[in-house]
Amino acid sequence: MLQPTQPSAINPQTRVPLIFRLEIGKGKQRRILHLSFFDAAGEDMTNHATLSSYNRYICGADGIIFLLDPLQMSGIRQRMNTAQLPPLDTAAMPENIVRALRELYESVNHIPPKQKIKTPIAFTLAKTDLLTSLIDDPGSPLLQSSNHLGKLELNELQSLHTDINHRLQEWLTPNFCHTIETNFANYSYFGISSLGKQPDIRGHIDNISPRRVEEPFLWLLYRNNLIKGKMY
Repeated sequence: MLQPTQPSAINPQTRVPLIFRLEIGKGKQRRILHLSFFDAAGEDMTNHATLSSYNRYICGADGIIFLLDPLQMSGIRQRMNTAQLPPLDTAAMPENIVRALRELYESVNHIPPKQKIKTPIAFTLAKTDLLTSLIDDPGSPLLQSSNHLGKLELNELQSLHTDINHRLQEWLTPNFCHTIETNFANYSYFGISSLGKQPDIRGHIDNISPRRVEEPFLWLLYRNNLIKGKMY
């Protein structure tokens, strides 16, 4: 298992993004995207001085995948064995990071306080394999694999969004979802598991089976008219 990400004040390499180039289509239909990935520590995402070094990537982006750590959510921590939990990091709490994102847009893009941010943002609940015991509905989209063949299944994404929205009001506060709705005009909720299960006590995992990891990215492509979606 990888070690937790260190703040950039300790490890300057944290500020260096992984950048990829993606080409879609051919000829006159050819589109080129640049993808920037940050594995930032929670402290960095609420530190305005550090966050400003990311602003050209964040505030100039055509879409953002914004990870939410369920292990920093009060409603989840109260229901889990404390031995499974990392220390509470107030800087990594979703409420604080979302607030910092809003303030960054206001200061860099000069957005008035009451104007909604129009950039598509995929608010993505990570580590959903840890939440299985907390979800009493076996039919919850959070427990299912995705199924997008040829086109993005928009009804499936809407069901997932609704399910997560309902749970976040319990795991965080109803005010959190209200804050998202008030400040962002173009957003959706997603839930992903990179591994599909937790590693053993040695930090090893025998079978990696990611769940729904592609959906936030596919949704951003759809919102930027790069792939097609369908309702059924």
